[in-house]
Amino acid sequence: MSLMQNLRIRTKVLSLVLPTCLIGIGGALYVSSNFKSADTEYSDFIANDGNAEIDMAIASQRLVAIVYDAYQVFLYDAGTAGMKRATDDYAASKSRLHELIDNAERLIPEESQTLGALQSQAESIIEITDKAVAAGSANRDEEAKALLVQADEKTATTIGEMRTWINGASDGIKIRFCV
Repeated sequence: MSLMQNLRIRTKVLSLVLPTCLIGIGGALYVSSNFKSADTEYSDFIANDGNAEIDMAIASQRLVAIVYDAYQVFLYDAGTAGMKRATDDYAASKSRLHELIDNAERLIPEESQTLGALQSQAESIIEITDKAVAAGSANRDEEAKALLVQADEKTATTIGEMRTWINGASDGIKIRFCV
């Protein structure tokens, strides 16, 4: 009989200990799942949001460089080393600007409409600077100067909008991860 009494006590103890262990295991799984979710969100942020913000900051600098290079073409005489350097940098800046904005759109697809609008504005500036570079390369200085004034006005607006987007993205990152 004493064996049966011992089994009953063990069974009673197990009936209390086993659910407590199951609750502990369930809680550990729940916490682990939440940590994994937070880790995934943070990893996506590191891989996407932060990089897109950096790309757009560099893109705004490249847009300014495009206009600056167009001014240099305007200032140098055709055939000089300065003219070649300016036209080479102009072409490189245009290519890099497109790469950066396209990459930011790929990283943050939910922002593609806004980034696409900024890219369109940059394209309209490039159309003007292309004409200014062509005029400057042919030493048609007055034509180049008039086109560069147009580019300046559009660039000021577009750079302001790019900065607003960059600041908003930065604030969003702070709110999401630093509060």
